[in-house]
Amino acid sequence: MKANRTIKDTVYQNIMNSIISSEYKPNDIITERELIEKYGCSKSPVRDALIALCNEKVLISHPRYGYEVVRLTGDDIRNILEFRFALEGFLLEKSFSSITSDDLNELRRLDELCEQTLKESMWTHWEANTQFHLKLASFSHNTYALEQLSAAMTRLKRAYAQFYWENWTTATPHNDVRFHENIIQELEHGNIQKCISYLKDDLNDFGF
Repeated sequence: MKANRTIKDTVYQNIMNSIISSEYKPNDIITERELIEKYGCSKSPVRDALIALCNEKVLISHPRYGYEVVRLTGDDIRNILEFRFALEGFLLEKSFSSITSDDLNELRRLDELCEQTLKESMWTHWEANTQFHLKLASFSHNTYALEQLSAAMTRLKRAYAQFYWENWTTATPHNDVRFHENIIQELEHGNIQKCISYLKDDLNDFGF
């Protein structure tokens, strides 16, 4: 059972990576048979991975046909961003008075990493930006909220991939960290309202 879970997790992550890299595009059909052949494993972990992706609305199951890659719409993107602002803003307001100088230094380190990764792949940069926001939210010590934020950012990453690959001539995938230093400075000055305002500007820089 444990081995099957490990294989399932590997298949799950490989499918997700293939969607993000645009190997599987929106509305493409994936079948159990092709995945079994591709990964050289049994049917059970493949099916478990596909069911998990369906539960997360990454795929839609079409019985006796296959699994369709879900296309995220502009409304989906806006809804995710609205959710993120509501959640991150609430967590920030809750925790800002207890944020320490060490916390601010860690945010600055992550912001520097975001800047450095602008010269690397967009996905390396995305992961650095994700770590900045998860760290900011972690000061609330609310593990459930962190799980929800992480899930939302994973879904947004798929949307980012879809938007970038399909609109690469107009997308601005790296225009999303210019307000980080403002957020840190306002936290340092104890101005939570300005900090939340910059957080909103930061999320609006998604580029959609």
